[in-house]
Amino acid sequence: MTATAVFGATDAHRSVFAGVDVCREAALALPGGVRPPMFDDDFWDFTEVVGLPNQLAKVNRRFNFTPIINVDWRLVAKEQIVAMLAPRHGAVAPLPRAYRTPLHLATAFGRLAELTRFLNWLTGQGLASLADIDGQRCEAYLAHRRYVRDENDVVVGELSPAIRRAAAQTIVDLVNHRELFTLDRVSAHLRPWGGAAPSAVAEMPCGTGQNKTAPVNDSVLQPMLAAAGYLVSVLGPHAIELSAQVRDADQRWSVRSGSTSPSHACPRTRSPGCWPTTNAVVNRCHCYQSTTWPSGSRPAGHRRIR
Repeated sequence: MTATAVFGATDAHRSVFAGVDVCREAALALPGGVRPPMFDDDFWDFTEVVGLPNQLAKVNRRFNFTPIINVDWRLVAKEQIVAMLAPRHGAVAPLPRAYRTPLHLATAFGRLAELTRFLNWLTGQGLASLADIDGQRCEAYLAHRRYVRDENDVVVGELSPAIRRAAAQTIVDLVNHRELFTLDRVSAHLRPWGGAAPSAVAEMPCGTGQNKTAPVNDSVLQPMLAAAGYLVSVLGPHAIELSAQVRDADQRWSVRSGSTSPSHACPRTRSPGCWPTTNAVVNRCHCYQSTTWPSGSRPAGHRRIR
């Protein structure tokens, strides 16, 4: 089935994703009892998705489409994001230039942010339909995202190639998914920048030349490697054991356990200045402190060192 056939087989005013569970379509697992983000919502909360990295900020797990001024374009943005998260969906897979592998939530969040910026820029330019976008508008938006301007609209700096690439990628994505959109779409004849890749449009360095960072001198590198080798070969094995002891103490002193007094001795750590240099010294070293701050602080209600 062709992409045109997929589009033509749907209601002209109803998205092919209407009523779907976004997490289910994107194969994102949620704990039981958590309400999944639904396509028809203007706010998708992926906070509880299982397996997301801890470094992914909570704000980057919440997709908010309400900042898009044009209400019709909110639907375009939602269809675009689902196509990125679930490229194997029956309406997305036939598109010849659609993504073939799902984008990570963090990447999709960045794409939504740039798409929101572009759509609101179009609104500020007086455009009410994506069909009015032409090559000149594409160049104008790229120039808008190239420079930093002050309150008087005077150029005071230039943004990075990565930002320009994101701007170009946003427009290219609208072209690549145009058959998927229900209420509005770019012209079938739009071919921004002659079909060039967003990286080329943004003039990003190819990375095949000399590294920008100069090599580290041996006088700096050798002591650093020696210290790293000592940490890994001598202290590393004992750090693993200590980590297990601290983790066990965390579990015994956690609030959920209801424990008010220690049932076992706290982990023992070596006093400062008594680090061993060989395994033989490890076996003979008895200069220990009886408690450590993380475990000893549990009874006082302190759960984390800041």
